[in-house]
Amino acid sequence: MRRLFWFSIGAALSCALLVWLLWDYSAVLFGVTLLLGAASVRLSGKYRWVRYPAAVLLGMVLGSGVLLFLQRTCYAPLLALDGKTVPAALVAQADSVPGQYSDTVKAQMEINGKRYTVRAYLGEGQTAKAGDILEGAFQIKVTLPGGSKENAVNYGRCVFALASPKSPVHIDGTRENSLRYLPQRLGAAAKEAVEDCFPEDTAAFARSLLLGDTTDLSYAEETALRVSGIRHIVAVSGLHVAILFGFLWVLCAKRPWPAFLIGVPVLTLFGAMVGNTPSVVRACLMAVLLVLSRLTRRSYDPLTAWAFAVLWLLMDNPLVITAAGFQLSVLCVLGILLFQKPVSEGLSQSLGKLPGGKILADSVAVSLSATVLSLPVSVYYFGTASLIAPLTNFLILWLLPFLFGGILAVCILGPLVPALGAALGWLTAWPIRLVLWAAGALSGIPMAALYTCEPYTVYWLAGVYALIVLWCVFGRRHGWVYAAAGVLSLAVITVLWGLEPRTDDCRLTVLDVGQGQCLLLQSRGESALIDCGGYSDTVSADKAWQMLRSQNLYDLNLLMFTHYDRDHSGGAENFLTQIPAAAAILPGPSELLPEGFVVTEDCELPFGAGILRFYPYTGGNKDQENSMAILFETENCAILVTGDLDAAGERRLVKEHIISADILLVGHHGSKTSTCQDLLDAVQPELALISVGENHYGHPTPEVLDRLEQAGCTVRRTDQEGTIIIRR
Repeated sequence: MRRLFWFSIGAALSCALLVWLLWDYSAVLFGVTLLLGAASVRLSGKYRWVRYPAAVLLGMVLGSGVLLFLQRTCYAPLLALDGKTVPAALVAQADSVPGQYSDTVKAQMEINGKRYTVRAYLGEGQTAKAGDILEGAFQIKVTLPGGSKENAVNYGRCVFALASPKSPVHIDGTRENSLRYLPQRLGAAAKEAVEDCFPEDTAAFARSLLLGDTTDLSYAEETALRVSGIRHIVAVSGLHVAILFGFLWVLCAKRPWPAFLIGVPVLTLFGAMVGNTPSVVRACLMAVLLVLSRLTRRSYDPLTAWAFAVLWLLMDNPLVITAAGFQLSVLCVLGILLFQKPVSEGLSQSLGKLPGGKILADSVAVSLSATVLSLPVSVYYFGTASLIAPLTNFLILWLLPFLFGGILAVCILGPLVPALGAALGWLTAWPIRLVLWAAGALSGIPMAALYTCEPYTVYWLAGVYALIVLWCVFGRRHGWVYAAAGVLSLAVITVLWGLEPRTDDCRLTVLDVGQGQCLLLQSRGESALIDCGGYSDTVSADKAWQMLRSQNLYDLNLLMFTHYDRDHSGGAENFLTQIPAAAAILPGPSELLPEGFVVTEDCELPFGAGILRFYPYTGGNKDQENSMAILFETENCAILVTGDLDAAGERRLVKEHIISADILLVGHHGSKTSTCQDLLDAVQPELALISVGENHYGHPTPEVLDRLEQAGCTVRRTDQEGTIIIRR
């Protein structure tokens, strides 16, 4: 049956190749793999070693064939409607969720007899529940490859289009009570029970742990969970399914038939309640196969069960290969299946003689083996590699069955006996507080995690994987040698990546925060953040504190704002939950920083090897035009930041002050109303930096780029290079 493993690997490989590289050549890949597969099958009768390559090739035939079929029969009709407005009746598949401008809802749309899952936007003030019918005229923007809103996150989750209303949306709730939407109603009832029975400080975590709904988790809580390496406990996954199945197995006295008759419906219902995410479906399928093996008295092979679940998910939606949840789930489990036993044996040799050493070795082995294959994917998506995760998992995970069981009991008993539900909620809240406290404490330890914003982290991780390969190839008896090499190299690069910012006279980091601005200025061991905003408050905060922590800096000397537009200040509140600022320099009063120094007239402040100068301006017609200009000067370098000053403010600045600068942060992300010719003539910058992302304003405008070129400036942009670091 191990051939099924290689067959599923082939199917996954073909789906990955088609989605990421060969989308328009699916027919070619199908034909090539079909020929090679047929040839390998013939050869496998003569050469036994060909059987596994043959299984891979046949898997590729299936994967490419399914995707080719879907392209021609399913995706093509939807792509034909891309950008068009059509009358439609959508059926909501879940309750609506708040969006940036309006509520959105996952819904099903029928086109030419085929049903598609879309993300629909509602009208202002409108909400919808699972089963509601949304009638109106919708503009379709396809998220599939080649669509106008191509987005791997969406099509990886089986959302193939965005539907924007072009007429008033009529919401008919007549189908709300359909039995089909029972799981969604149960999920809503569970959320309500949690809200009623748990104390306010633990309700969000309880809801996240049970249903994977993290919308109300605070930024500080979610960040602590991520950095400490246990973010997975609030993303409903195979771990939760394993706990639920364990409860059912014990409840059924470990008898296969009752476990099958009760477990399958319960797991199916639970999967639907949490949205049938890839990790949950994978775990449910593996659990069902385990019970079936007991019923049929056949041996259970976890690797074959894993392969079956992967193949099931790929056949349901080949594009799931792009979903981070799918990748992390299958790689974590595969890592455990392949590496847990040898790692545990190696650790037992060193820890086995200690009290509880075998339990510790097994626990750490599971955590490490789950990380081996999934870490590169996690680092790619989240930019964080938690070093403290094995310790955190060892200290925390044993509590999870008690927490999950307590929350489940509250949801069942709370609506029936409110007093009992409240008592259980109060009792379960205490271990929840313990988990949150432990995550916060462990995430604050220096070097708790590594961040890929520094290239040294990537180099070190590549070296660690090279050591793992050597360990696998040359034997596992001297694992401590490889571990010591990894620890020693980490110590060396820790010194290196923390040394540069402490010795530079002038170091400017323009963080890639999309359409916004977030600058990290450093000089002789002092650090200042100028603005903290972007297309996402969370992303801008993450980028800023991760850059500081990657340098082993856990506090900030100065926090400064040019003005308070959200794309310049929206991430500051989140940032301050991770990195405290000793002082703040503000262009006006702020509720966030009531003790900050408000600049009302020109002033200056020593900073590192140079001087910071502040020039307030309040003559603009809009809030963003009333930006405070900031100039940092050292003996060898001068940097001018103008925020979103308009041309009138820039002219006043150079008229009232003699300013020259080597480096200019281009105003208002390259808007034509800023970076006027008078400013360029007076300042004469050599280097112009533009903090900009995807936008519909046309930033940076051709007029500004032409002026910068005529001024002889070298132009660098975050939308083209990502984060930019300048050292002088």
